Amino acid sequence: MSGASGLAQRKERAPLVAVGVATAVIASFYVLAVLAVSALELPVWRTVEAVALLTCVAALQLLHSSRTTHPLIKQLVPWTLLLQAALIAVGFLEFHTAWSGVPGFLCGSLLLQLRWPLAWSLTAAVVAALDVAEILLGLPVLEIVYVSLSTLITGLVLFGLAWLAQLVHEVHAAQRELAHVAVLKERLRFARDLHDLLGYSLSSITLKSELAHRLLPSEPEQTHRELREILQISREALADVRAVASGYRAMSLSREMAMVESMLSAAGIRSDFTWEITTQLSGETDTVLATVLREGITNMLRHSTAETCTAKAVQTAGAVRLTLVNDGVTRQAQPDPLGGSGLGNLSARVAALGGTLSAAMGEGGRFLLEAEVPLHGAGGKTGPARPWAPESEPAGFPGDPDGINPVPRL
Repeated sequence: MSGASGLAQRKERAPLVAVGVATAVIASFYVLAVLAVSALELPVWRTVEAVALLTCVAALQLLHSSRTTHPLIKQLVPWTLLLQAALIAVGFLEFHTAWSGVPGFLCGSLLLQLRWPLAWSLTAAVVAALDVAEILLGLPVLEIVYVSLSTLITGLVLFGLAWLAQLVHEVHAAQRELAHVAVLKERLRFARDLHDLLGYSLSSITLKSELAHRLLPSEPEQTHRELREILQISREALADVRAVASGYRAMSLSREMAMVESMLSAAGIRSDFTWEITTQLSGETDTVLATVLREGITNMLRHSTAETCTAKAVQTAGAVRLTLVNDGVTRQAQPDPLGGSGLGNLSARVAALGGTLSAAMGEGGRFLLEAEVPLHGAGGKTGPARPWAPESEPAGFPGDPDGINPVPRL
């Protein structure tokens, strides 16, 4: 934990460290220039003049190296570059060779603030002008070459450090944005799973509670059975909530079909469920189809007065098709087929596995929901199919079926 905390602190400090290094280098070049002028043993007032000029040049260099995006500063950049060039030219005319390293500041500013073709052209012009001035002063060839290279290297160092500091800042901002996106994705996963899981469970609890209330005076044994099922559904809903919170959950289509058929039978809704799958479904496919079934049944209980419901799970060439049909739907009661958070969530889940989801109103108040998903999802293993039986054991929790991973520690 301490190692992760230290890494996080270093990441937080990275932009400040980068800016600090660039500033320290500018300050070092400034100090070297001051020392070079001081070595001339000039009168005090001229030394003060040189220090004042160098201070203005260094301040402008800090401004240019900050690469600020403030609109007013951006508009003034051409004028600040001209001012820096004028101050450097005045200093060179006043102090000659002691000022030889200062034009490197101007080279760095040009490379930072102008587009590269123009920046490199003007940088070359600055070095060439410096060479001409030194030739006119009668300096030796080796000293001219040394000063030219020193000026160019100073400009490149200032440019490179400022550019790297800006890059560190942008990377740091991008990491913060990625962290924010990861949190939003986790919230979306949590909300989507709560809707898909608890919608069905709470609808079943409500239906069975109403049925138990009606049966209590006349059929106590069936009432006790319904109450036991309510307790079981409540426990499963609690387990679902815990699974959603941990981001680690899976569902079984065969088990859901058995549970739904039992629930519909208790509610007095005629059901006809067919299972024609001979191959083991992958965890992704199994979970998505079970979620489609849950949402379809939840919508049926909420938006219809269904008397019959049929469900058919069929294996085709490389895919599994789940079809759910119920009656008792009116166009006024039925929402937009793929609108809302329920079927809209399902459409996204099915599409993530390369499948399709369709929902439509039929004649006679019938509603059709059909999902077709690749048999093995994103690469699940094959094997014998799980039998469809009311006593099927709950599925394990092998992975995150919705395609959105929990947020990693950042």
